Formats: sequence, C-alpha cells, structure tokens
Amino acid sequence: MGALVGAFLGHQFDRGVTDSRGLPPPSVQQAFFETTFAVMGRIAKADGRVSPDEIRLAETIMGQMSLSAEMRRTAIRLFNEGRGDDFP
Repeated sequence: MGALVGAFLGHQFDRGVTDSRGLPPPSVQQAFFETTFAVMGRIAKADGRVSPDEIRLAETIMGQMSLSAEMRRTAIRLFNEGRGDDFP
C-alpha cells in the first residue's frame, strides 16, 4: 500500500514540475539555458585559453538548439561571462 501511495505522490509531483508537453516550466528552462552557456565558457577557459575548437563547439550547440538571434546573442554573452577571470 505504501508503495502505491508513494508512486501516486511521485507521479503527481512530476506532473507539477512539467507542462502538458512534458517540458519544465520557463523558469527552469531559463536557468538551464543560462547555466549551460556560462559553465561552457568556464570549462573552455579552464586551461587558460579558449580555443577556436571550443568556440565552434559552442556555436554548434547554439545551432542545434535553434536559438533566435536574440537568444544567440544572450548565449554568447553568457559564454563570455563564464570565461571571464571573475566568474564565480
């Protein structure tokens, strides 16, 4: 009985954190987007320099995500912030 109640409650929770298409709410999507490109920039700079291959990879991911021009500019800004020396 406990397993059934747990499964039901877990299912209800999962439904609450996704929309009808199974996607997370916009705030989660935005946090994922911002974190992805900022951390990508930080990792690219981890060895002291960002290589052309690392930039091409970031651009490829932007293309795969079918970003609008505005979102692409935002992704580039986040990537550059991530590669900055003062990025936390």
